[in-house]
Amino acid sequence: MSIRPLTTFADFDDCQRVQRQVWSFDESEVVPTHLFAALVGPHGHGGLLFGRRLLLAAAEQASAAGHTTLEWTYDPLESVNAYLYLHKLGAVATAYFDGYYPIKTAGLRANLPQDRLKVVSECHATVSRERAPSTSVVPTRTITIPGDVQSLKQSDSALALQLRLTTRAQFHHHLTRDGCRAADYT
Repeated sequence: MSIRPLTTFADFDDCQRVQRQVWSFDESEVVPTHLFAALVGPHGHGGLLFGRRLLLAAAEQASAAGHTTLEWTYDPLESVNAYLYLHKLGAVATAYFDGYYPIKTAGLRANLPQDRLKVVSECHATVSRERAPSTSVVPTRTITIPGDVQSLKQSDSALALQLRLTTRAQFHHHLTRDGCRAADYT
C-alpha cells in the first residue's frame, strides 16, 4: 500500500473502488471524482482517513499546509475506529450527530440509524505521538459499545438497534448536558 497525495483522476478512481470494496458503498454513496478534485485543490485538505497510516499522512500534510487540527466523523459503535482514533491517536469526540447518513438495506451501514461522532485531533499531536497514559483526575463516564457491531447486526438486529438508541442517549447526555468529551476507548 502506498500513502501519498491524490493528484490524478486515476487516483480518484482508485479511491472510489476502495469505497465500494471496503465499505460496500453503492453508487449513491461513493464520493464523486469531481469532489476529490476539489478536495485536493489549492484550498482542500486532500486524502481519505483510512486507518492509522492514512490518518498520520493526512495530519502531516495538513500540518505542512498550515492547518492545526483535523476533524472527521465515525460510527460510535465501531470499536476498531474508537480504539484507533480515541485511544491510539488521542483524538477527542466533541459532538454527536443523529442520522448522519441515510439508513441502507445492505452493506456496512445496513438497518441501523447512521449516527456519527465528530472527532478532533491536533495535527502535531496526531503526527508526533500515540496517546500517552493519562494522569488526569477528571471524573470519567463510561459508555459500553459492542466489540463487533457488524456481527451483532447480523445475529440480533433488534439488540443492535437498542444499543444504538441507548448509546445515542448516553453520548448526548455526556457530550451535551455534562460538557464532557469522549477522550479514550478501552
